[in-house]
Amino acid sequence: MNRLAIGMALLLLAGPSFAGGADKFKAEEFGDKAKAAKKYVGANAKKIGDLKGKKLIVLECVGEFMQERKTIDAGWTTSTSTISLNDEYYVRTTDRVYEIVKKVFEDNGVTVAAREELLNNPTYQELDLKSEKGTKGYKGGIGKQGKETKGVKVSATGMGVFTTFGMFGVLKRLPEIIHQTGSDGSIRIAYYVDKGKNGAPVLTKFTVTYDGDLLEQKAGFKGREKITYYTKTQNANLFSLKKGLASQVEVRGEERGSINMEAYDAALMEMIQTVAGIFNASLQSGKK
Repeated sequence: MNRLAIGMALLLLAGPSFAGGADKFKAEEFGDKAKAAKKYVGANAKKIGDLKGKKLIVLECVGEFMQERKTIDAGWTTSTSTISLNDEYYVRTTDRVYEIVKKVFEDNGVTVAAREELLNNPTYQELDLKSEKGTKGYKGGIGKQGKETKGVKVSATGMGVFTTFGMFGVLKRLPEIIHQTGSDGSIRIAYYVDKGKNGAPVLTKFTVTYDGDLLEQKAGFKGREKITYYTKTQNANLFSLKKGLASQVEVRGEERGSINMEAYDAALMEMIQTVAGIFNASLQSGKK
């Protein structure tokens, strides 16, 4: 049985397990997908319906995992909660999310370009994106208790992570990539995994966004025109998780401070597969 260390000292156990706002995950509540969709997700049915018969390319698929959370009060750290898995697991999970979402689209009549089409595209290669990025966040205010978080963003194998600093460059080249790969649009997939009670996974974010509806503009003299491509639809939300889901599965290992990775993985993937099932139902309802 595979176990990976979870960094917790006795003093740290007194700290909060995870940020509030997530519901306890109960698989039986998702039997009626239409009812669950109303409570837990937002979906653009019209845009989803328009995608049938089109070709999309996955431009980004990124998983973000919380690794450390500090509670800060009046400038002092009052508690710290940490969890550290490994990069191999983060990548493997993100690869599975990529394949799950890809299958949902394909099962509903949408062609998804092979990942190699993106990776072999010279314009995408010029972006020189990194496959991993550390993250930091803070929620709070002056004179109030705050939460400081650190984590990591990891892309699907071979792909890169967009950064805020380099986002303008990416968006500028995105229409070129769509055109060069013969696609009608692109999608970006992102999810976030927080730490729950005793280290159990909490799925707090799962989004699929769309850029597409290409437009072209010619400039210059006849015969020497330069064509620039634009996307009429930008960063449109196709599907998003409105409320976090907190697994209630016991994931602690036999050794003190360890995680039973088989239990952890099964719990996380059950939530992801359940959310993907609702996305599939949204695509079905959006068909024309």
